[in-house]
This record gives sequence, C-alpha cells and structure tokens, in this order.
Amino acid sequence: MNKLLIIFALICISCSKPLELKGFDKENWLAGKNGCSSSRIEQLDFLKKNNELFIGVNEGSIIETLGKADKRELVTRMGRKYYYFVTPSTNCSTEGKKNPPAVIIEFEQRGIVKMIIIPSKKSILRN
Repeated sequence: MNKLLIIFALICISCSKPLELKGFDKENWLAGKNGCSSSRIEQLDFLKKNNELFIGVNEGSIIETLGKADKRELVTRMGRKYYYFVTPSTNCSTEGKKNPPAVIIEFEQRGIVKMIIIPSKKSILRN
C-alpha cells in the first residue's frame, strides 16, 4: 500500500511544471513581506507580462519563488488562495490597510495554480 502511495505522489508531482521567471527580482520581492516596503509594486508589470507562466505550476514552486503567502484562504472544493500584499498591510503598522492590493494566486485541490490575479500598478500608484 505504501508503494502505491509513493508512486501516486511522484506522478502528481511530475504532472506540474516548475516556475521559471527569468528577470524576476526574488530578493526585492521577499524583502517586501506583507507589503511593508511597497517594493513589490515594482515587480507587478513583470508578473503581469508573464502571468501565463504561473498556470499549471505546483504550490511548492510558488512558495519557493514568491515565499510564504502573506495571507492564505481556503475556498470551495478544497482549493486555496494565496495573497501577496503589494502595499502595507496591518501586519506592518496601524496605518496599513486590512485588505491592501495583492497578487492573488488560486490553487485547485491538487495544489496546482489555476488562476492568478495581478493588480494594476497604475491603479495602486493613483491611490
């Protein structure tokens, strides 16, 4: 039984593709945890231009590239959403927003990205 479980897990892992973002400033992104430094705003155009690369990627690759999500949410049918804030949240200071603009990544129940929502840099800078 254990051998079947291991084989099934390997098949599931091999079905997803790795996330390769050439030109992505990972250090700058990680430094902007909870949107505290607003450094993530500079990466939005790059992510928007390459958003199709996220579809079909597994959860582990997302965490490896973007770090641990600032907020996680369970959605219907055992899916999940990860939120990566791009402007300061209440985790930074009392002046931060409770629900600031965020890159939102939605996973299906197998942990594969099915959708990514990237806010517009222009709309964030206008506010």
